[in-house]
Amino acid sequence: MKKINFQSKKTEFEWQQVFDKFWLEFTPKWFNWLGWILIIGAITYLSEKTNNVFLNITKFLSTFALFFYFQGFFYSFEFHGIPFVKRDRIRRAISLIISGLLTYVVYVFLTKLVITVKG
Repeated sequence: MKKINFQSKKTEFEWQQVFDKFWLEFTPKWFNWLGWILIIGAITYLSEKTNNVFLNITKFLSTFALFFYFQGFFYSFEFHGIPFVKRDRIRRAISLIISGLLTYVVYVFLTKLVITVKG
């Protein structure tokens, strides 16, 4: 579980370290995700051109797996220091909502990219 604290007090140098660490970890993951999307885009294109049942099943399973991968990835973050939230139960609920929104936004963005590229 990765903790993200919105009210963390850090020096400018410490914030720069956090920022650098984030981009060093996120960038390879982002390009990995883009590769997955390109593969799903190719499968989608081929399934629509050939109307092949196996490609259609592969497209469905791939997009299904991608959504649940994103869900597992973003739900591994735990958000702390949310303004005006004092109770831990409410913080956890808001943290789950933020994670769910991140899952949805990234999934929709990347799958729309497949539709835009193939269309």
